[in-house]
Amino acid sequence: MKALCLAVFMIIITGAAWGQTQVRVVTLDSKTYQGTISKMQKKPQMSLVLQVGKQEKTIPALDIVEIVCREYSKTPGEMPCFVLHDGSRLFADIEEGTANSVGLRTLCFGLVALEINQIREIRFSSELGDVAASKEQDTIYFKKQEKGGQLQSGDTMSGVVEQFAKDHIVIQHQQLGTRREYYDKIERITLAQIEAPPPLAPQMTTILLGVDGSKLTGEITNVQNNTLSFVMPYLQKELQVDLQQTQRLFFINGRFVYVSDLPPNQYRIEYKEYISGGNPEPFMARLDQCWHRPDGSVIPSPIRLQGQLFYKGIGTISKSEITIALHGKYSRFQSQIGIDDCVREAFEQNESALRIGGSVVFQVIVDGTQKFNSGVRRWCDPPQTVDIDVADKKSLLLVVDWADEDSPGSGNDFADWAGARLIK
Repeated sequence: MKALCLAVFMIIITGAAWGQTQVRVVTLDSKTYQGTISKMQKKPQMSLVLQVGKQEKTIPALDIVEIVCREYSKTPGEMPCFVLHDGSRLFADIEEGTANSVGLRTLCFGLVALEINQIREIRFSSELGDVAASKEQDTIYFKKQEKGGQLQSGDTMSGVVEQFAKDHIVIQHQQLGTRREYYDKIERITLAQIEAPPPLAPQMTTILLGVDGSKLTGEITNVQNNTLSFVMPYLQKELQVDLQQTQRLFFINGRFVYVSDLPPNQYRIEYKEYISGGNPEPFMARLDQCWHRPDGSVIPSPIRLQGQLFYKGIGTISKSEITIALHGKYSRFQSQIGIDDCVREAFEQNESALRIGGSVVFQVIVDGTQKFNSGVRRWCDPPQTVDIDVADKKSLLLVVDWADEDSPGSGNDFADWAGARLIK
């Protein structure tokens, strides 16, 4: 579990004698609890009731960083990913559909019906990022095709989607008329954003991650027989979710905010080249993922420190700087730091893979004054905890610097600000 002091509400399946999922809980004050979830209560404040042995422990949701039911770091399979306007995503196969709705079969949540206007896009590959959607037309992006021995960008087709079927989509094109296009030839579909989606509620909200990579936004209303009743206000649906199909839960709009969730105008990411003149863009820090991507893959790699998976955080290389505007709104900065496990694994597989590198220095600078210096942290060192007072401060600077003078800017300096967050 997250031996990471700072708060991380984690859950690991250990199979209790009565068949309920055992969870491990870490709170913002670095305390850890292990037991089974009895219930969620709303009064006098939203709290988790945890059965710890023969006793019940009530933990305020405001003090919870994460609930991890299962450590599951596999990337999603090739099931289509339905991205919704509220940030939720569902990995599912299409069972049936009409011009107004689509029925999905999910791995974690069973059958789910969506209105078309609730869907922002459908991705048929886990390697895809975000694209801007048209406000007037639906658009199909076809897969890349090989022509003349070279892989060329796929075509696009815009129009009005008339129906979703199990293996194809029907779209009305202005010049080509009614077309039937099969999913196995499609990379993604974006749906026209005719109406602005409703704003997200400002109150505390639960994020639920399924073991298949699905992500739901809503509220836990009940826990019974190892099953969560999870209400999604945006969809106006209540789903029954087995805890064994749940990877983790955490809360937003509470006492803290992850640095990776701050609005883009509140932080600046920079990469400082050892030898100037290159393009720094490919070396910029990456949000909620390790900086390293094996074999040049575009699929994000999770942040991992000493076997512990972090859903949130920032993956960097030396030398990187992240400047954050605090505006005096936060009391503390907390994070786990270290060289990502991918470096250790590379060394274990091939010792010659680490001729140089795999060493950095972490620094935290508050209003121009250095408040933390990790010293040289190498790939073989355990994670280190950072907990800095930032009350009434204006700015925070997170630095990952070169460590060894004989190998500045060398490979394998994959450093993580794991679970980096600001306490309000």
